[in-house]
Amino acid sequence: MKQDILQNKLTNLGAPLVVCATLLAVAWGQTPEEAPAQEPVQLIIQPWEDSYLVGFEQACAALQDGRGQEAAALARRLAEEDSAALRRQSWQARTQGVSERLLFQPASPLLGWVNPGRSVGQQSVARHLEGLAHYKGGALDQAEVAWKAASGLATGRGSLAACDGLALLDLELAEGHFAEIPEVQGKTNNALAPNFTAPAPTGEGEEEAPDPLGLARAAYLAAREHLIERLRADWRDKDARANVELIQKRLHRLDDIEEERKQEDGQERSDDRSDES
Repeated sequence: MKQDILQNKLTNLGAPLVVCATLLAVAWGQTPEEAPAQEPVQLIIQPWEDSYLVGFEQACAALQDGRGQEAAALARRLAEEDSAALRRQSWQARTQGVSERLLFQPASPLLGWVNPGRSVGQQSVARHLEGLAHYKGGALDQAEVAWKAASGLATGRGSLAACDGLALLDLELAEGHFAEIPEVQGKTNNALAPNFTAPAPTGEGEEEAPDPLGLARAAYLAAREHLIERLRADWRDKDARANVELIQKRLHRLDDIEEERKQEDGQERSDDRSDES
């Protein structure tokens, strides 16, 4: 009972003591120290330590069965360096590269005696698979992150497929903006034209919506950049070449629309001058 009474008294004294401490600090020209900002919690991903091929087949099977989140999570684990790869890096640092020449070079008689660990090519393919799983699940931002990681890890199948994925994201975005352009919808910015449609009014304090033409152009250019990188590795890729041709047609159409707008704007100014005179 006495302990409870003492605890209540200390609790009641807690707030006044904090206030007094703050006032004393201000009186002496000091400010209370703020608590340090907490760093964002980083997700720890457990690497897949079993056979890479087995894990990759399981991730592909999960993706085919519609278990996209499971496939993405497993693919992300496959993209992490396993214990064998970390051991190899440690040996390389300790021996100043001697272990690489003795154990892992193609001409070494000891090649195949030691598990080389997960290669960057395998990690790139795994991250592409992760991006594909996110894309099919509608998580486009996560798909973009995974595909960018895949394209930056190594040159090979995973990197090329990731370029295709990134180009697909930008091309779909561009096509969406292209469909929103008034001229594409059969409308015009010329107020005197019969097919003119006034833009929807914006509320007070709201910013005017950006022109979809500019958004479409930026997305088309980004998609073309990924496709050109893809074609540098294999210029015979038919899908990439077809998408580049589509993008070039779209960009020419955007140029024509901008030219039409300039002509309409010049015509309106000419009519205004005629009315004033």
